Amino acid sequence: MLEKGYENLKSIYRVQRKNVKKLNNSIFGDKNYQKFIVVTSSRTGSNLLMSYLDSHANIEAKGELFRDLEGRTCKVVWDDLFYKKPSLIKMVGCKIFYYHPFHTKDRSVWDYVLNDKTIKIIHLVRENKLRSYLSREIASKTDSWSKKKSTNVSLSDKQVDINFDEFLERLNEIEQYEKEARSKFKNHSFLEISYEQLVNDKEGTMQRVFDLLDLEVRELKSNFKKQNKEKVSDLILNYDEFMGKLEKSKFSYLRDLAS
Repeated sequence: MLEKGYENLKSIYRVQRKNVKKLNNSIFGDKNYQKFIVVTSSRTGSNLLMSYLDSHANIEAKGELFRDLEGRTCKVVWDDLFYKKPSLIKMVGCKIFYYHPFHTKDRSVWDYVLNDKTIKIIHLVRENKLRSYLSREIASKTDSWSKKKSTNVSLSDKQVDINFDEFLERLNEIEQYEKEARSKFKNHSFLEISYEQLVNDKEGTMQRVFDLLDLEVRELKSNFKKQNKEKVSDLILNYDEFMGKLEKSKFSYLRDLAS
């Protein structure tokens, strides 16, 4: 009972703090900033990228604001995101997955993004789509969608069977989403980066991101780190069967990345 009451107080405090901040910005803030959107899908390293961006003093980078509108409209969420900000903030944005929002017919957020050519687009993809899919399956099983430095999940809890037909369907779907994003946003200031580039060349990749955003690179920090460092063969219970089918598919090149 006491624990529930404490959580309720924390929730009330967070709402009040947000209201005070918004009131303060409405009086002293402005809209002299540019907008950006990270277009991506799940398990691409978007939490890592957004944490790097949000650690920059001149950037306000939010998460999946349009995942679940919770009864609101896209316009309400959009206007709340792009409200007045402190003068220090020069870039404001969030990430939107190709298939967001869920649980609603209101998808007007994509019209807002497409119609405003001043919005800078960062298209985040993952080259190793086998790892991406596997990460998604593990996260769904363990209900652990991001890893901070203090969290840990055992190997046995991570191990999953992969249905190859579902895997194939998902990868075809993601490929189509990626193709559509490149086409839709070709008239925007557009940058495509991959998770692999972000991990293997953080400085060079983030330099490209900040060149797009027209901001100076500063020291970037993140509490997120890679979740599944184990070999693919240790994580997939039906590994031999799965790899046999993968070898015969158009995604056979992923076999060489299955380390």
